[in-house]
Amino acid sequence: PAKQAGTVTLKKGERMWTYTPKLKREVRLPSSMMSQSWAGSDFSYNDLSRTDNYLRYYDVTIADTQMVDGFTVYTLEMIPRDDAPVVWGKEVLVMRDDYV
Repeated sequence: PAKQAGTVTLKKGERMWTYTPKLKREVRLPSSMMSQSWAGSDFSYNDLSRTDNYLRYYDVTIADTQMVDGFTVYTLEMIPRDDAPVVWGKEVLVMRDDYV
């Protein structure tokens, strides 16, 4: 969402911090908040911080590559492996080459 522009997260091990430009400071998130909604969306803080699990639990393929506004945009299809702790059959991630 536009009002969340500039907000960033950092996760190291089980610890997670978020930086909010409006507050001009970082906030450490307690583990009890990890399953709560992020910015009123359907995503939780856990969803935002699980990118390190993609290679561990998914078979990832590049399904499509496009040039959009001067950036390369990749569409990744991720199929969970049998031991993945997820309930869905596929995830699709769209990512620009500048990681936006």
